[in-house]
Amino acid sequence: MAVAWWSMIPFVLLLGCIAVLPLIPATEKFWDRNLVKLTVALVLGVPIAVWFVIGGAGWTVSHALVEYFQFIVLVGSLFVASGGIFLALIIIAVAFLPSIDMHAVESGHASVSQYIPWREFVMIAAALASFLIGDRGARFNLNRFTWTPILEVGALFIGIFVTMMPALAYLGQVAHRIPLKEISLFVFTGGLSSVLDNAPTYATFFEMASQVPGEPRVAGVAEALLIAVSLGAVMGGAITYIGNGPNFMVKSIADSANVDMPSFGGYVGWSMIHLVPILASMVLLFMTEGVWWKLLGVLVTLLVLGRAGLNVRESRLVAKKGSGSTGRASEPGE
Repeated sequence: MAVAWWSMIPFVLLLGCIAVLPLIPATEKFWDRNLVKLTVALVLGVPIAVWFVIGGAGWTVSHALVEYFQFIVLVGSLFVASGGIFLALIIIAVAFLPSIDMHAVESGHASVSQYIPWREFVMIAAALASFLIGDRGARFNLNRFTWTPILEVGALFIGIFVTMMPALAYLGQVAHRIPLKEISLFVFTGGLSSVLDNAPTYATFFEMASQVPGEPRVAGVAEALLIAVSLGAVMGGAITYIGNGPNFMVKSIADSANVDMPSFGGYVGWSMIHLVPILASMVLLFMTEGVWWKLLGVLVTLLVLGRAGLNVRESRLVAKKGSGSTGRASEPGE
């Protein structure tokens, strides 16, 4: 199914709502309601889903919904599980158990077992057992457990998964225009993974890289290009709150505990200051050719380390002042 650039407008609007509405005093409290987030997500997402189904791309919608189900079960079970054996069960399920095999289902050759999300069943069971038999005092009194963070993630990401379908389709249409070099593949895969689901973004650029000659090859792709695509897909997700689901989950948990967190744009700003220079130094040191580029990478690395040292020093001074003021406050007669 071919799509035009304007089909990405709902996705951009949803990102705009996430980034802007919490900053406007008139909409801040209104947007804080998860029901409002869910309503906006569905208003923007449902028309896209209906359009894809009518256009003959119903399996794309099915894949998106299954991926959302897998995502929300994973982050939800990790959010609920308190640790120990329950957390171990979730990790084992992720590592060894299969989920729904959508490729087999779509081809019409799926067995009964391939329709069953075994992995998600085990994760849900582990989370439920943790919630029911875990220490309720530790959960509700010490940790102040609330369902608000996972409900917020669920409300927003159903819209993100559906509205990004046209964006991923459009990416597939124009990806062949991108120069297929190590740096360009890293930059485009990482940049798009910061706002799109990194799995289909990785798959798109993986297929492109497989058409480029080069030795040695791993999984049919030149090793250097595979490394660039893999690093971009994994590391680019940390640039924004929505690049990886756990990013937004941690923000929501912190918000529910009244911990001040950067806004969407503020987080991107911090990423540009602290994360992107690290990625840039990695690219310069390991993906470029020529002495001058590598020397520039060394310079950027030294600047990053220097700033990190200053940040550590500043943090220690602040902590020292805080402990000093606390000590003075506790002295008798003051």
